[in-house]
Amino acid sequence: MTYPRLRNIEAAKQLYEKLDGWKLANQVIASYFQAHPDNTKEQSVVVKVVLVNSLYFAGIREPLRMAGHMLGLHGLDAQLMMGEVEAVERIAKDDRYYVSFASKYAHFHNKTAFPIFDSFAVAAMAQLQERGFSFPSYTKFFETIKAFREQAGLTFVFWEDLDKYLWLYGQKKALDKGSRAISKEVRDLYDSPVGPGLFEGLEP
Repeated sequence: MTYPRLRNIEAAKQLYEKLDGWKLANQVIASYFQAHPDNTKEQSVVVKVVLVNSLYFAGIREPLRMAGHMLGLHGLDAQLMMGEVEAVERIAKDDRYYVSFASKYAHFHNKTAFPIFDSFAVAAMAQLQERGFSFPSYTKFFETIKAFREQAGLTFVFWEDLDKYLWLYGQKKALDKGSRAISKEVRDLYDSPVGPGLFEGLEP
């Protein structure tokens, strides 16, 4: 088993600074969430659902339905503020289990409490630990990634920075294998003259 080191986290942050589209998406979402922190007003919840869904490709086919579902979750704001994992579970459980969307929505409410559930992050952890992962719930994912961060000796690293690393490392490994089914912006940087050197910094 291998784990990321601080230098890998720093390499991911350097890569992130070159991904202007991703940076802009983060800034737009974070700014709106900061200006509209509660989840009791219909219009602001709809906008937040649409922003996360469209800019983070979260797979919600009926954003208005999801917004309505969330408006009915009593006490959600308090749970998000306190960093309670159950908040993600409650958002995710609608007509289907929208765990990726729910984790991203919660993350932008409280970045210090909620790591993002993403297929590339899961793939990165599986690659590093040379084992497969299957997560029936966000709670199980949270427990696993928390232990992963502790075992790597990176408990001082913010979830947001670890998320960046895992997302980019997962995409690097996919690109190394010839896959093109990843972010076009990341793919273009990987294919650029400086790309190989930059992405090599992600390797532990």
